Amino acid sequence: MLGFLTGAVIFGLTYRSFMPQLKDALSFGAVPLPELLNVSAGLAVAVFALMFLLVLYVLGRTGAARRDRLAAAAEETSGD
Repeated sequence: MLGFLTGAVIFGLTYRSFMPQLKDALSFGAVPLPELLNVSAGLAVAVFALMFLLVLYVLGRTGAARRDRLAAAAEETSGD
């Protein structure tokens, strides 16, 4: 908790001097991600679609679910 508060105080104290420089350095305007990465739009869509499918696959294989839904499902099966 102390680290969180320390970081918040440091951020608050340095925000006015640090943020304008950061905004200027990272201001690319309205540039699409494929153009920024110098790849075709189709390749970018394909990569993100594959990443999304991989996440769904991993979640399905690991049986990841929200705890409240798991508790509700356990109550339903124990009530039968």
